[in-house]
Amino acid sequence: MREDSNVSPNSTYHLSSFSDSDGELSRLKKQAALLPKLELEFLVRHGMAQDMKVLDAACGPGVVSFMIDDFLTTGSVVGVDLDPELIKDAQSAAAKRGKEVEFHQANALELPFENEFDFIYCRFLFQHLAEPEKAMRSLFNALKPGGILCITDVDDEWLFLHPEVPAFDQLRKLAGAHQALQGGNRYIGRALRHLLKGAGYSQIKNDIIPVNSDMIGIDTFIQITTRFKKEIVRRETGTSHPDYLLKEIDEAIAAQDIFGMIGVFSVSGQKPFP
Repeated sequence: MREDSNVSPNSTYHLSSFSDSDGELSRLKKQAALLPKLELEFLVRHGMAQDMKVLDAACGPGVVSFMIDDFLTTGSVVGVDLDPELIKDAQSAAAKRGKEVEFHQANALELPFENEFDFIYCRFLFQHLAEPEKAMRSLFNALKPGGILCITDVDDEWLFLHPEVPAFDQLRKLAGAHQALQGGNRYIGRALRHLLKGAGYSQIKNDIIPVNSDMIGIDTFIQITTRFKKEIVRRETGTSHPDYLLKEIDEAIAAQDIFGMIGVFSVSGQKPFP
């Protein structure tokens, strides 16, 4: 893995560590823009309103921040991410779109805010954190009393293909094991409720967002959920073995009708009033 003064040892995700960082950036944008209407519906269900001050924590290239900004009327949104390249991309996109969304480089484990936001959204961040409890405390401090934290993240036990493709299952398990070695957790979805309760949140809501290949196409489904996993495994093993697994997955998809599905966990809690 490339050493970089701007990456955190407390996270398993660093854009600079990908052999094709431009390709990974493109994947992030495609993932964020997949089902905006469905995602927005879940955010509103969890309490986001049009007059709120919203923090998009680990905002990446800002695609979701812009979606939130489009929804808000009298409210505002701030995006933060640890990666300076992602923040630069988000700021450039905001300028091109004529958006007044603020983007700042900041670590979700040490946010420079206190009692400032009505709603915080964390999207696919917690799976990468070696210290999720520390992030919970940081996000708690950034919320106003009565404010809401909403976390969306994966649990790879809820990721499958049917009919089964052994290479897909093998790559999924390999990536989960190697990410765990770095302190991450690709099964974090099931733990989010417990983490929120342990951090002092109340009024906890739990949802599972179903995303399947009939909604987005099997090729896009594999690209978003699986292809990047070869980078996770390669960084640990130093071999090209994941490429052969991906080849077997592609061959299986070409040979038969394959259905893929993932259940994305969306969990929220409210910061109590004093």
